[in-house]
Formats: sequence, C-alpha cells, structure tokens
Amino acid sequence: MPRVISGKWRGLKLNSLGGDQTRPTSDRVKEALFSSLNFRIYGASFLDLYAGSGQVGLEAYSRGAEKVVLVEDNRQANRIIKQNLALIKTEVGAIVHLQKRVEQLTPELGLFDIVYADPPWTHFAEAWRTIEKIAPVLTKTGGLLIVESEEAILELPGFCLEKIKKYGRTKLNYHRRII
Repeated sequence: MPRVISGKWRGLKLNSLGGDQTRPTSDRVKEALFSSLNFRIYGASFLDLYAGSGQVGLEAYSRGAEKVVLVEDNRQANRIIKQNLALIKTEVGAIVHLQKRVEQLTPELGLFDIVYADPPWTHFAEAWRTIEKIAPVLTKTGGLLIVESEEAILELPGFCLEKIKKYGRTKLNYHRRII
C-alpha cells in the first residue's frame, strides 16, 4: 500500500489499484527520488505524468511543491486519485487532477520545474514517443524531466542527461532542459 513518506502528510496511507493495472513506485525509489531533489522541491511546480494513484505528486506536495498537476488516463486510477485527494483535503488549485491522456497535453498547461513520468512499462516505447513530444513544451529551461523505467534513456533533444540511478529493475533517468 503506497504512503506519503515525508512532509506535511508523513505516514498517510494512500489508496491504490490492485492487480497489475499500475505499478506503484516503491518507497525505496520514491525516497531516493525526493532525496535527490533535496531543496529543489520546495516552491516548485511539479507535473506527474502517468500518475497512477497520485502518490508521487502527493509526496511532492507534502514536501513543499507549490503546484502539482497529476495526469492519468486510466479511469480506475482516476477514481483512486480522487479518493487520495479527499484524504488530504487539499486547497483548491494547489493540486490539479487532469483526467486526460498524456498526449493531449498542450503548452497552455504551463511550464514546470520538475516533470516526473512513470509510464506503463508494458507500453514504454509508445509512451516514450509521447514524452519526447510533450516534455520540451512543458519543462522550464533548467528544469528536470525524470523518467522512471526499466531502460536507460541516454538522449532526448533539448535536454542534457544528468544521471541515471538504478534501484533493482527500476531506473530513474534525470534530464535537464537546456534550451
């Protein structure tokens, strides 16, 4: 069962989908992710693509992100996100939940300091093509795109690979937007 690890809602247990419809980010990976972001998260705008239960975006908000946008196209996962948002009784506008497909996102959504993408590994190639298209128009110059995957992602036009961290089968690929 996912939970908020640190911050304002530390220890809060979150709802999640059962079965293999989503693959929740493990506490180990989530802790490593937020440790690597350190003080960058406070006051940041955070976009959580393929949000699943919303746990990564909620963790960002719990740790001080100013604005969080959760994007998920799975209807059942969206129901779970709504339940989890009800648990924290968030202020209106601080967390935006979009029930649309990732490929439908447009620049009108704004630019983000941190874009986190955890696409389904079973359809990674298709999801990666979408991320390649939308990341440059949604990530601020100097901002980070972090992709959770089984694969090392070495190149992305307009971005510089900062590091790849490995946790078992999971890799966190950190890319900084340079243009």
